[in-house]
Amino acid sequence: METLQLFFVSKTLLTYICPPMKNKRTENLLQKSRELFMKFGIKNLTMDDIARELCMSKKTIYQSVDNKAELVERVIQNYLEEENVDLDKIYARADNAIDEIIAIIDYFIERMRGLNSTAVHDMKKHYPEAWSHYNTYRFNNALRRITENLVRGVQEGAYRADMNVSTIARIYLGGIDSLLSPEYFPVTEYQFIEVYKEYQYYHLRGIVTEQGLKILEANNLFTKQETK
Repeated sequence: METLQLFFVSKTLLTYICPPMKNKRTENLLQKSRELFMKFGIKNLTMDDIARELCMSKKTIYQSVDNKAELVERVIQNYLEEENVDLDKIYARADNAIDEIIAIIDYFIERMRGLNSTAVHDMKKHYPEAWSHYNTYRFNNALRRITENLVRGVQEGAYRADMNVSTIARIYLGGIDSLLSPEYFPVTEYQFIEVYKEYQYYHLRGIVTEQGLKILEANNLFTKQETK
């Protein structure tokens, strides 16, 4: 009887213990796969490569995802969910619109450091479901966030009141696309981080008022980045 009770107790414990272990394993898989995709691109990485880099068997990977396409989509979903939480924190603590956008620039410079822009090209060309997910997020979330920042900046007197907020928000997002295009910025000639910083400064100088320019210069954005 005691042996039988012990069996049921152990089985009950395993029922509670195994799911968190599996979730932790999946989280590690998504995090490490993201790092590999960002460094090497997506197309040229096989599941064997990923398994070897993660020091786990393909059988273990397939306990979390059915195939590489699902892995890519899960990585993108995980990436965007994490980003959304981080941006909420930035928005909550920013004192003004320029502080907010500079904090976001800092965040993305660190987040995308070491990015191989071919990863975006690979996703767009070879993984349309993941690309669709990414685009849906960008136009439903990123567009909302940049629009809110522009509106806040106008209300605070830091951004030009005469600009068309909706148009500028879309121009901004469209410009981000061009930064990731190998046709515009070949990876052998341009470092993404440097291009990204120039684009952000170009964007801000085009929309700030004199008051906003003082705030921008006080933040010493690019000098601060170079010291990191």
